[in-house]
Amino acid sequence: MKNVFLLILFMPVNLLAQPKEPWVNQPSKDWPTIALVNEVLYKNGDSYDDPSLKEIGYAGTGFLIDTGTDTLAATAKHVLWTAQNHKQSGVSVNEELKQWVMHPRGDSEEQVIIKKLINEDKGEVLMGPESSILERDWLIFSIEQTSSQIYPLKPRYTSLLPGEKVYRLSNPYSAAETVIYESEIIRTEGNDILLKTDTTKLKPGSSGSPVIDTDGYLVGIFSSAFGDAQSGQNVEIAVSTRYLRDVLENKSQLNKPKKSVYDTLFKIVKQDGVELALAFFDELSANKDNYFTYNLRMAEPELSRLGNHLIEIGRLSDAVQVFEFNARRQSSWFAWNNLGRSYRLLGNQAKAREAYEKSLYLHKNEEASAALKELSSSENE
Repeated sequence: MKNVFLLILFMPVNLLAQPKEPWVNQPSKDWPTIALVNEVLYKNGDSYDDPSLKEIGYAGTGFLIDTGTDTLAATAKHVLWTAQNHKQSGVSVNEELKQWVMHPRGDSEEQVIIKKLINEDKGEVLMGPESSILERDWLIFSIEQTSSQIYPLKPRYTSLLPGEKVYRLSNPYSAAETVIYESEIIRTEGNDILLKTDTTKLKPGSSGSPVIDTDGYLVGIFSSAFGDAQSGQNVEIAVSTRYLRDVLENKSQLNKPKKSVYDTLFKIVKQDGVELALAFFDELSANKDNYFTYNLRMAEPELSRLGNHLIEIGRLSDAVQVFEFNARRQSSWFAWNNLGRSYRLLGNQAKAREAYEKSLYLHKNEEASAALKELSSSENE
């Protein structure tokens, strides 16, 4: 018996893995129907905040999940930014929902009828600077009925590796049918999966798209995109199935926000100075485990918030240090604009010009253009 156990223990991982889905080796045009659209209507008549979506008739992408014991439906939590019921607060829909239907794009006959939002949380902040829903960007529903023509995905909970190929199945508003995008994993950071992206493929309506591996298993849900400091590229963010598993296991404090980078660093600035605060930030970022507990994905806006607060309380030199650190680390046009503004406040016009020129090089934007014109005018006076 001991020898059998050892044999199993040292088997190659791929021999113990889930079997490949039979359809995944077929041409993608022959894959089963997976990606759906969300049609939402509340009892008070609310549906979509964006008038254009009322014409389009849906908000974001959704899909079905085969848990092994049940079939559930899912989409992105931030779909509620648009498909919002103004009568309720937080991440909640159940009391006021009249109808939530998912169906294939262009085919409303094959329907999934939503029953209940499983991970509803009225205390979870939906919108505004205190919202952290992108950290857990899953809405998970029980269903009343589905169609045999719609294929539920089986989740994968095992680790993902850099270089793995994945597919995102999306229903962008600009497309007449589901579009399948191939991508590659750059790395994972806590629950976030960073994917290589072509910015031309980031179309509105893709929020909530399932991301699957080459065996056809669900590995994450498409959430957003941002500039990645480490690679210097724009990347897509998918939120892994870890949160899905936590919901299915009824874990407590599911929607507890991560620790704030801003709050943590500001305490250190007050006690020990800005240099030690930024050094601590580097330590946080270097440890992958910290991405589960700190909102490090939002590092740029958190550092910007810190710099702006230091300006407000009159610590301008400290603010410049923070903005210099953020611009070098993130190298986004927004970060360089913040740096340019702080240099101008400090009276260093030459450095301000360099920062705004860098911003404009990265992205044409009105703030940098206007600032450079003002700097040129003042130099000519």
